[in-house]
Amino acid sequence: MPQPFDPIFYVLPLAAGEALPLYTYGVARGLAIIAVVLVWRYGFRRRGIDPDHAYMAFLWVAPITLLATAMFSFGQFAALLGEGADPWRVFLLAITRPGGSSLIAIPVGLLAVLQYARLYGVPTRRFLDVAALSAALALPIQRVGCSAAGCCYGGATEVPWAVTYDLLLLAYPRVAPLGVPIHPTQLYEAAATLALFITLIWMFRRNSPDGSVFWSFLGGYGAIRFAVDILRDDPHPFGEWNGLWGAHLIYAGAVLAAFVALRRIRRDSRSD
Repeated sequence: MPQPFDPIFYVLPLAAGEALPLYTYGVARGLAIIAVVLVWRYGFRRRGIDPDHAYMAFLWVAPITLLATAMFSFGQFAALLGEGADPWRVFLLAITRPGGSSLIAIPVGLLAVLQYARLYGVPTRRFLDVAALSAALALPIQRVGCSAAGCCYGGATEVPWAVTYDLLLLAYPRVAPLGVPIHPTQLYEAAATLALFITLIWMFRRNSPDGSVFWSFLGGYGAIRFAVDILRDDPHPFGEWNGLWGAHLIYAGAVLAAFVALRRIRRDSRSD
């Protein structure tokens, strides 16, 4: 089937006959950011935390996470623009175009959340639960943008639902090949992570023990990425070995850590 999302979401007409394209990837990123803030405000209120922390914490966590992912992409865009490229232009490309890695965003965001909780006296486990809930909603939204941009693409396949790209407009060094049916791995991950979010919101509303939503997210997302990334075919910064990427060690470690942590939480809750 053809690519499911146009890389250009909308074209804004400007004066003098000019136009400004709004890229679907950027729109998806904006919607994901809005989702994070709304979930944080909802989650803080439900967990007995001042909901105004949602805005303050976002202004703390978001710039740190965005800067970290931009630095991760900086080298890729510098190579794309060639020697002598304007560093400021490279930085803007790294922020606004696809290329950030969730393997960078999630741990950096986690550290920022822990630091904010320590500085402002927010209960750490409760904050982690809310942050995990927001990530589980923001990730599928962002993966729709990835599908439109053609990044994070899958390998060639003949399955009936294979996607064939015929239009890619964003300057990016790692995009899907044109005219080749490939696995829509972005949509696989989006669907699986959305199902994970539904599970987590059910746990959250049942007032599960503090920390259980966070560890369930970490283990669930690690399992999702372990499976989906086997089908991906885009270059990966952590290398590849016998069909598995170096990142699979990270995913497996996340699943194992979540299993151990959830068993401990369950044991502690029973003893209380």
